[in-house]
Amino acid sequence: MKTILERTIPIQVRIPLSGAEIAELFWSLAEIEQCDFFNRLGSEGRLVFQLQAVTDCNRLDQNGRYAMTRIGEYATPTTDKP
Repeated sequence: MKTILERTIPIQVRIPLSGAEIAELFWSLAEIEQCDFFNRLGSEGRLVFQLQAVTDCNRLDQNGRYAMTRIGEYATPTTDKP
């Protein structure tokens, strides 16, 4: 019988993602993963600056502004936490 040797070699690949692709990936996240995503955004300390830069950008269309408004509306929990 022939012995096969295996070796794991770490490989790094750089794949640039567009904003649209990141949005599609976000939709595939489970509820807990989406919570982790927003928790990380909130912990970075530069979120307010980044949001201001986005809202001032001419590239943000009515769909983007709608999404940002809806996120703001849902920031308050709809149920009481124990």
